[in-house]
Amino acid sequence: MYYEVYIDTLFLINFIMDFLILWFVGKILKLNTTWLRLTGASALGSLIICLSVIFPIASITLNILIYYVITCVLMIVIGFKPKSIIQLIKILIGLYLLTFLIGGSIISLYYYTKAGYYFNQLLSGNVFSAIDTRTFILTSIIAFILIKMILYYFSRVMTVQKNLFSIEIELQGKSIRAQGLLDTGNNLYDPITKAPVIIVEYDIIKELIPDQARDIIIKFLNNNSEDFYNNIEELYNHKFRLIPFSSIGKESGMLIGLVSENVSINCNTEKEFKLKDIVLAIYNKKLSQDNSYQILIHPEMVK
Repeated sequence: MYYEVYIDTLFLINFIMDFLILWFVGKILKLNTTWLRLTGASALGSLIICLSVIFPIASITLNILIYYVITCVLMIVIGFKPKSIIQLIKILIGLYLLTFLIGGSIISLYYYTKAGYYFNQLLSGNVFSAIDTRTFILTSIIAFILIKMILYYFSRVMTVQKNLFSIEIELQGKSIRAQGLLDTGNNLYDPITKAPVIIVEYDIIKELIPDQARDIIIKFLNNNSEDFYNNIEELYNHKFRLIPFSSIGKESGMLIGLVSENVSINCNTEKEFKLKDIVLAIYNKKLSQDNSYQILIHPEMVK
């Protein structure tokens, strides 16, 4: 048994799939590209696949090297122009993962639905006689909606991951390391120095707070303001600050903060920001529901 395959149809199918995968990778990883570069990369990948059908290679190792490594690297270079080897590897991993995801979905559709039949008809050039116009339009709309939903989900996940930085805070000869989220909505400033403020969960920072000041801070966080203000002088001796803020549902409020000795922010771009005398506003609840970050970074600190 054999199938009669039209090379132009094979080229078109692979071109569309390569283009969609590259487009998805670019959107998910927030890569700069153009339609022309994506078209060129997709055309190259599709052309090489067609050549592999016309001129098959017996060696499995050589097949893997040419079609799964060299071809993918060339497509990435043409499509995205990576600035470094590390970025190239990241894009390559993303390309493989997305290809496996889409490939697994296609295999499931091929064997467990009528998609396999329609695919064979497409390769034979009989797709429009095998599927009516109404079904074709309906499935196209459903596929478009699903793609948009998947793209939105991955975009949200990658946006958060891209803005997560490792932070080290030093105070009183001690240090802690935690994950921080770059928060464009953080507009807090120290009223004394006018410097930007970092928001930190109390559970993360409590080990750095001097013992004599910790009980007073807990009273403030628990809204026991009378005892707090009775010990206000003690707090200022330990470089504490009161930081006014406003938010939705609360026109005015006050956060308590302390001045750190050193703060190091390690960005994903392999760049590290070292800051001194940064005010840390203490928050008594969780900043993240899944505990993926414990600190909110002011955007001015990583410029």
